[in-house]
Amino acid sequence: MESIVLQSGLTAAFLEVVLDKFTNFAQKRFGLILGVDEKLKNLERTIVKIQALVDDSEIDQLSNNASGLWLLDLKSVLNDAEYLLDEIALELERWNYDDGRLSSTNHVRHMVSSSFQFSIPSQIQEMQRKLNALLGEMQSYFMMDVLKLRRAKVLNIKHSTSLVDESFTVGRDKDKEEILRLLSSGLVDGQTPSVISIEGIGGIGKTTLAQLVYNDDEIARNFDLRIWVSVSVQYDVLRITKSIFEYVTKKIMHFSDLNHIQIELQKTLLGKRFLLVLDNMWNESPSDWDILRLPFKVAAMGSKILVTTRSQRVSTVLGSRFAYHVQILSDEDCWELIKKIVLKNKSMQINQKLEIIGSKIAKKCKGLPLAAKMVGNVLCFKSGEQWEDIRLRVLNLSSTGMYELPDSIEKLKVLRYLNVSCTRIKKLPESVANLYALETLKLNNCFRLLRLPKYMKNLSKLRHLELDVKRQISCMPFGLGKLTNLQRLQAFIVGKNEGHRIEELQNMNKLCGSISITNLENVANYGEAKAAMLDNKKYLDKLELEWYTHETNRVQRYEEVLGGLQPHFGLRELQIKNYGGIMFPSWLSDASFCKLETIDIQNSLNCRILPALGQLPILKSIYIEKMHDLESIDSHFCGLHGVSFPCLESLTFQDMPNLQIWSGIGYNVMPQLRRLTVIDCPEFRTLPSLHWLASLKFLEINRCPMLQSFPDEGLPTSLENLIIMECDLLKLRCAVEEGEDWSKIKFIQSVEIDGEKVPTEGNGSYTI
Repeated sequence: MESIVLQSGLTAAFLEVVLDKFTNFAQKRFGLILGVDEKLKNLERTIVKIQALVDDSEIDQLSNNASGLWLLDLKSVLNDAEYLLDEIALELERWNYDDGRLSSTNHVRHMVSSSFQFSIPSQIQEMQRKLNALLGEMQSYFMMDVLKLRRAKVLNIKHSTSLVDESFTVGRDKDKEEILRLLSSGLVDGQTPSVISIEGIGGIGKTTLAQLVYNDDEIARNFDLRIWVSVSVQYDVLRITKSIFEYVTKKIMHFSDLNHIQIELQKTLLGKRFLLVLDNMWNESPSDWDILRLPFKVAAMGSKILVTTRSQRVSTVLGSRFAYHVQILSDEDCWELIKKIVLKNKSMQINQKLEIIGSKIAKKCKGLPLAAKMVGNVLCFKSGEQWEDIRLRVLNLSSTGMYELPDSIEKLKVLRYLNVSCTRIKKLPESVANLYALETLKLNNCFRLLRLPKYMKNLSKLRHLELDVKRQISCMPFGLGKLTNLQRLQAFIVGKNEGHRIEELQNMNKLCGSISITNLENVANYGEAKAAMLDNKKYLDKLELEWYTHETNRVQRYEEVLGGLQPHFGLRELQIKNYGGIMFPSWLSDASFCKLETIDIQNSLNCRILPALGQLPILKSIYIEKMHDLESIDSHFCGLHGVSFPCLESLTFQDMPNLQIWSGIGYNVMPQLRRLTVIDCPEFRTLPSLHWLASLKFLEINRCPMLQSFPDEGLPTSLENLIIMECDLLKLRCAVEEGEDWSKIKFIQSVEIDGEKVPTEGNGSYTI
């Protein structure tokens, strides 16, 4: 179970969210419904009382088990309360209610009363009963458990260190200055060393403040020794004393006798001016403290002990006359801290809209740095739309091993986020289509999933549909094209019949990121393909086009369909799988693709002519595999004008059983190519003039047994790594000293032939 600090912090935040929502609905919506205003005010008053309890400075000290249970109970009741408000809001929305169209109070009352008149008052009354019971239980338990806590505290607290990342601290400059002033003052409190305490509730930043002070340059100059010990609840004089000795001497103390250790520590501290930080001090026993402090009395004047604690009594027991109470951060500082953490994600940009949303979220942190850090780490990986949903309605069932969702899930009418990724689920219940508030549905790695709900088109608010399993699903649900708010659709499985065809993508122009369109054999012609209007999907970065079956007698149909699937010119990555055409459409060579960096073409068995990819201005990577009918590559591959492949860095040809000749490389072709790989080309006989590739660093020729030699002009002097595998003819020609191509490779730093390193002049392991 999460720590009480976090639980109470989150519950406090949730309380305020619900309270704000109740107040808002009281003012704007519930006033239209007779008979609930007073009940609503009673609920609000009860929630305010509970909020005061949860905000109490000692709530975070309660034991995890019991207090955790009623915090969970409280969250459950608050969930029910918020659920009712959201349910009514959705019902109003479903009836197309707005201030303009249904301005009549009688009209609204009549509409709502038809389904809610009898249920709303009773539901509010039931919530009131639950909250009253919970409030009474909390009040009695709170007082009783705090008393117990002061007698014996058993909490699992993490240990700290003196290290701090100052870039993620805000709003503590004045606090730091005040602590430094106290530590540097010559005030005497009747004991050596003097004790100064930093007090405050859990999560407020006591340890961080102590770390900032401990690492200050002024402290390093003014004290001979600085010592940091994390005390925590499990107070042990022997352990603490031993830790101090080892910290000071940098030696391991093998003795376990307290007397011996304290004597040695006293010798070490004699006449030294030191600063000792005791972080997270809980023990309130005067006798325990008297024993611990015995070796410190021999220290030089000006020595100080800095204690962080949640308890004022600890300060009293330790004889501290200088107790500094740490205050909560301002909402502005909380937001600043959240932003610092969020911006660790370099791809995240905070625009004006997110500034407004983030500022509101920061207010829910109640001034606690720990809560702000937690929220920041959550927001760091959320989209702007998801920021608005923090802590509202989420159901994450991923990696649970579940087999099915119950039909009753439709009762979660305000569910916005549903994640069933990495489960054994075979189908989603049809009732999922009734989750009208759903915005995100994640189905990644659901390898047993066979179908999606029939009426998914009803999920008009859906923005993210993550589906990376495509093979076992025959087609998308009917009419999915109505989901025009979709921004993320990882896969679209094309069907044959109306409502399942590729044209459903036509109006989904908000799609962004990547999409895989599969089962393209179900697209009949150019017109159907063009109807998807991929050229209007300007926010897509990556497009995967895949045919599931390979039909050799439908070459023209393949070429027509691919011709109609031209994406927008801002695309960055393109992958084509199982394409059965002989040649590629002209759009694939269009220089207007000014952002296209990666092309991956796999299993185009009938292809005989490569597209003129050399005309693409910033193409960086090409991977071509399984073109079984391709026999030659010539200058057409490079294009017609100017520099060809000006930005290409990596080129791979693999599994081309009939490829024999590659030609057409000359001046101004592939000037940036760094990596070239040719694999599984059993008939390949002739390489092009590779010496023109002035930037080439890596060359691999693998399983090309008919390749007889390297080009007569040799290899580029830039080449640093050469790998030759299962190329017997080439291997003979590259034999050290004796091979006819030895002179072409001897300058290369790293040469590997059939898994063995070859000594060369380039690597200094071969000399004449």
